[in-house]
Amino acid sequence: MSHGGDIYRNHIHTDHSVSLNPAGTPGEIYEALSLGIAHSAQYPDIRQERVRRALSASDGVSSECVWAGNGASELIMAITGFVNPHKAVLFTPCFEGYAHALEALDDCEIIRIPLMAGNGFSGTLNDFSLHNLDFCFNHHLAELMPDDADMAFICDPWNPVGRNIDESELMTFLELASAHGIKVLLDESFYHLSDRAAAADQRDVERLIREHPGLFIVRSHTKLFALPGIRMGYVIADEAGISGIRSRLPEWNLSQPAAYAMEAGAGVIADGTYVRASLDLIRREREYLMHELGEAGCRTFKSDSVFIMFQSDVELYEPLLAEGILIRDLRDVPGLGDGYYRICIRTGQENERLVSEIRRIRKE
Repeated sequence: MSHGGDIYRNHIHTDHSVSLNPAGTPGEIYEALSLGIAHSAQYPDIRQERVRRALSASDGVSSECVWAGNGASELIMAITGFVNPHKAVLFTPCFEGYAHALEALDDCEIIRIPLMAGNGFSGTLNDFSLHNLDFCFNHHLAELMPDDADMAFICDPWNPVGRNIDESELMTFLELASAHGIKVLLDESFYHLSDRAAAADQRDVERLIREHPGLFIVRSHTKLFALPGIRMGYVIADEAGISGIRSRLPEWNLSQPAAYAMEAGAGVIADGTYVRASLDLIRREREYLMHELGEAGCRTFKSDSVFIMFQSDVELYEPLLAEGILIRDLRDVPGLGDGYYRICIRTGQENERLVSEIRRIRKE
């Protein structure tokens, strides 16, 4: 499994391969990290009481229904290990970290169901292609999901495409999954960096986990606050789910700096000012990049988030790398292949340089 962000084996000037908030890290988070370092001679609270209270307030759930982790990846592994599925469903293309977690199990069959390229890999869950057959998700769950499937992975916004899932489509999916006893991991690592976070009707996660006991919602502060070196993820689930996840984690799985930063981050999210300003910046730069990539001859896929997937009939990864620009090559992602790339939206000058280099490469 490959990821973006490999600056250690390359000489990189600008990293467009990792999807982080171009607005940067707010001062409150740096101040909290300093406090966490000052308290690092002490063990973190094994019960995470302050962190969980802060997260519960920002997300509108009971503190008993949330647990923080050393990044979303740790929690995806723990959730998968707790559920221990024998047959799990991935809708591709998707984040390959799900397959990585499933492959760590002793005996799990992974079923990959491809999204339709003709539908822009929209991830809206209402139009899929399976063995070259098109059908509506709402009426064909038995055909779409094997009868003996016990877990499915979805994400909002969809990674690597960037589209938000339509809310009514998500509700239908969860209802049908619950009716068939299928546990669902809903990965919302980029939720606060997507247009959905600015919607007037915010997603009621407390209601979702109450009505769907097999649902696990994963969110991340790492991406929102642009600190990939400080691992900050959390999961929302019912109390039984949280208990099961904790059994798959170390006793102290959250460092003091991360704990303090997440507590402060929850307050920043609840305030809303930073998130709104970030989304305004992301939308403006996303529109610029989508337009310029299209003008350069690339095929772009609609995005509602901080990253864009596009297709080029000219090789871009190595030529850009030679110029010190790192992008995400998606050729190893099932359902895609050669010519597909993902870029993170960064600040104006960085985005302009990326577009300029892509235009130059495609003309050579």
